[in-house]
Amino acid sequence: MADGVDISVLGDKELERKLKRLAGAAQRKVVRQALRANAKRTHQRILGKIQGDPIKSRTGRLLAAWKATKPKAGKRSRSRLQVVVPLPDRSVLGLTDDQGYYPTALEYGRRDGSMPARPYIRPAVDEKRTEELRQIGRDIGRGIEREARKS
Repeated sequence: MADGVDISVLGDKELERKLKRLAGAAQRKVVRQALRANAKRTHQRILGKIQGDPIKSRTGRLLAAWKATKPKAGKRSRSRLQVVVPLPDRSVLGLTDDQGYYPTALEYGRRDGSMPARPYIRPAVDEKRTEELRQIGRDIGRGIEREARKS
């Protein structure tokens, strides 16, 4: 969680068969575009969770910090592509190194019990998990068709 929200898709055999028909670069392009679109939607839900909570939106700094982050490519290998919604940078939040990290404290609470957990990241990811997986599949399918028409 320290680096951000990791969105990965594993599995669907039919999509895998169709992807194998495309050249390697086209495969990565299609999947990367679908994952990036998913990450953008997840990022918007995170912003909505912050805006809808008077405690999280009280100063406006958390919302501004999350707005400053954008989904980006993560680790990559021959068999894996990753898109990450990064957590806001400490400097954007105006935090020094000796201060606690507020986004994580909100999500999980503080160990000493001085702040209860008020999760907003996990609910934003989980609330539309099934629909998002279907949408990623549709996006990959459309991308495969688009790339097949090009060649």
